This record gives sequence, C-alpha cells and structure tokens, in this order.
Amino acid sequence: MTMALKPSQITRRNFVQRAGLLVSALGVGASVQSGLMDAIVKKATKKWGAEAIAAEPNMVAFHVEILLRAGFQSNSLFPSLGQKMDTRNQALNVYSSPANILPLTLGTQKAGVATPFTANYGATAGSTTPSGAGANGLGAYIMANGGTKYGIATSESISLQNGQHTGTFASRQPSSSSAAPAVLHTALNPMATPIGGLEWNNGVSTTSQNGMYSALSQVKDQTTMQALFKDLPMYFTRNELNLINGAFDATTGALTTPGSIDKFDAMFATKNVPGTTDVAAVSVAGRNQAQLSLLVKHLASLNLITANGAGGNFVGLNTAMGGTQLGVALANAAAAFSAGIISSFTVSLDSADWHGNISNLDDPNGKQGMWNNYIGNALTGFLKSMDQLKSVTYQGGTMPMSNSFLLSMSSEFTRTPNRNGGGMGSDNGDGGNASFVFIGSKVASGNYGNIHGDGSVQGFDPVTGAPSAAQVTEAMVYKTHGALLGISSATLDSIAPGVTTATALVR
Repeated sequence: MTMALKPSQITRRNFVQRAGLLVSALGVGASVQSGLMDAIVKKATKKWGAEAIAAEPNMVAFHVEILLRAGFQSNSLFPSLGQKMDTRNQALNVYSSPANILPLTLGTQKAGVATPFTANYGATAGSTTPSGAGANGLGAYIMANGGTKYGIATSESISLQNGQHTGTFASRQPSSSSAAPAVLHTALNPMATPIGGLEWNNGVSTTSQNGMYSALSQVKDQTTMQALFKDLPMYFTRNELNLINGAFDATTGALTTPGSIDKFDAMFATKNVPGTTDVAAVSVAGRNQAQLSLLVKHLASLNLITANGAGGNFVGLNTAMGGTQLGVALANAAAAFSAGIISSFTVSLDSADWHGNISNLDDPNGKQGMWNNYIGNALTGFLKSMDQLKSVTYQGGTMPMSNSFLLSMSSEFTRTPNRNGGGMGSDNGDGGNASFVFIGSKVASGNYGNIHGDGSVQGFDPVTGAPSAAQVTEAMVYKTHGALLGISSATLDSIAPGVTTATALVR
C-alpha cells in the first residue's frame, strides 16, 4: 500500500519566525541581512512548503487598503468630470465649486480617459494648481512627485451587486472563497517578512475574507501594533549560554570565555562587512535572554517620517475621524514596510452616514471639507514617506518604496446623487453605485466613467477606459485590484473565473 504525499504545512511566516529564533540565539541575527534571509526562505519554502509554488514574482512590494463604512462620499475628494462641468454640483452632493474642482495631470494619464480631479475646499477660486492642505496638498504633491512613477485612477461608476450596508465589500471579496486583496498580497508575495500583513481596526465592521489563506494579524492602534514587534525572549541552559554569550566572572562581570556573540561582534567590527552597524540589534538583555528587536528598526523609520511625533510628513498627524487616526496608521504602515516587518496593511474607518449632508460651497468646516482635509493630509504624508524611505526587502534598500506600491480606497457604496430626485443632500436613492481610488506604480491615471447633472451614472469600457454604457461590476474591480498588485491572470482566473479585468487601469 502506498501513502499519499502530504505537503508540509510550513509557511514563509512560521519559517521566518523559527529561523529568526535560531539565528538570534546564535548571536548572528542582525548579521543575516534581510536580502540574504529572503533567499534562504525562498529556497526553504520551495523545498518544503507548498505556499512557495503559488508565489507571484511580479507583485508590487507594498500594499495598503483603506476601507470606509457607511457610504463614504468619495467625490468629496475625487469628483468626476460631470461635477466639474455642471453648475448644479450641489444637487450632485459635491460642495466644492466647479472652479475649485481641479485636474490632476500625470505622465501616466490614460489616453481617451478624463483626467482625475480633486475637490479643493477653501482653495482660491479659479486657481489652476492645487495647494495647501487636504486634497489640495495631495494633488500638488502627486503632480510634483508622481510623474511617471505612479498613477491615480478614480471612479464612482461601479455597479453594486450585493446591496448597500455591508462590512464585506464585494469589490474586495465578491464570493466567499475570494480572499481580500491584502490577504492575497500577503500570502502570494515572494518577499519574506516576519509578520506579512496587518489589519488596523479598532472595532469598525469591515471583514477581510481569507479564502484558503491565513488571516491578517489585527491591531487597533500604534501600541498594539508595536507590541507585535517587541523583543523575543529565548531561554537556554547554562552550557548553551556559555556557547552563545560566553562566560563571565560572577564578581566583576568581566568576560572570561568569549561566546559566539562576542566572536561575531569582533569579526564584524574588524572587517568591512555589510551589516556591521546592525550587529548591535542582537544583545544580552538580562535574565539570560538573547533578543532580536524589530521594534528598534520600526521606531527609527517612524520617528524619521513623523519627526518624533511632531508631524513630519503628516499634517495633523494625530487627527481622528471615524474613531481612527488615519495619519498615525499610515505612518506606522510605511515605517513597518521600511523595517521589513510587513508587506500588506489595511485600515478601517467609519465615516458615519452621509444622510442630509448639506453644506455651503467650499466650506472647509462642512462634513465633506473635514473629510477632504483629514484623508488628503494622511494620503499626502503616506506618499511622502514612501518616497523618503527605503526597505531592505525591496531592491536591497537601494530604491524608494514608492517605486513599487499600491494604495486602494473603497467603501461599501457611495451616495448616488439625485437618483431619488431629492436634490441637495439627497440620500443614495437606489444605492446602486460604489467607487474606487487606486494610487500606485502599476496604475494608469484617469477618472473612469462619469456622472451627469441629472444623476445618471455612466460606466466605462474595461479595455479602453473610455466612457460607455458598459456596466463595471464590483467583481471586475476585485480582479483589477489583483492585476494592479501584479498577481497573474492565471491565479486571478482561478479565484474569479469568467470575470473581466479592467485592463484599462493597468499599465
């Protein structure tokens, strides 16, 4: 009788954890550079773990999902061409005047597709360049620094398939077996990281379907996130400690017999070996413990981009809306990317219902203006940080992280203006539409589809991107999200068979 071969259940994550304990115990953890560890892990999982077979080599290195509950009005940041052209834009539930709805031009612009726009509450009427805070500053930064490096794609023309209020956005998981994009990116990314992916959620009702993959580790704030990175204690027998740490005089504390840590320190201190400066990350820290610190590396990057908590790249760093400090969350994500700890990150916000949202035009203190400022500032800080920071897990730390990333923003539905004839502040009516925002290195820029003064929504051709009667569904957005991550069509077809990818959005 023959027995069926049962693949090992080892994953990249637990291999890294186990290997990390071993190399730390031997006092060589900090001298094993992340690039080398990546190579070790790839070889090990190829031999022992089935997960490596599914790795997607062309994936972008870093991924962020921002999820908004309660029908967030995406056009309060990124309006469509129809809202720019129609003087009745209050009836379209957009409270930035047409003169302050400004184009976002990049070298990644898709031919035949409208330019993306930002709504600029409080901007100078008639100005041609976004400036200041919120979406103003975001637009200015993207145009000055995006170039052809990354693009931005926006739309509010996505046809809903499963109703309105739901924490399981179909654009992220159109079926029970389709894992959310951040889960896919974590599971299929060939770049090894100790934790993989994180979900920052302090109680907002959003769900990340896992499919066949592991769930993301969940945190609720900076404290609980950083708790995952704290030093890992390891306990040994006295003989093992003599081998690892050396022997010390009980009275004077002087080293009497060099251990492996001391020998490696001496070797790296006398030779020009890459990683020498990181040897200090491995230390003896009392109670016979050897420790390997991820937190030290994370804090170094975090303090750099936030100027030690004063704000730094982030205007209004600690501002909270929907119960979440979005700037703090995105700063921690960028720092964890840079430290090589994670590759994927989601953060959930609750924007509360937008029913009856009626504001004066260009009012920065109205609900639209406040969310415009809050999200725009956080996104700007994140992009600045991705431009500023490098990561040893990407190109050996030689290139900015913004060269390979995707950021997405989605909500369960958007307010579909004028559908029920309610005019200013009208509800979503039939609730028939959702939106997307993609910013990333594989994104073709454009405002896809349109919305007109009478409230009618126009879709777009998934191949050309041009406005058309074509209905673009949430399942198509899901599959396109995967393509923007660099996941192969074969893998995406196995998850969402028969669904069209909107290739117009993919460079």
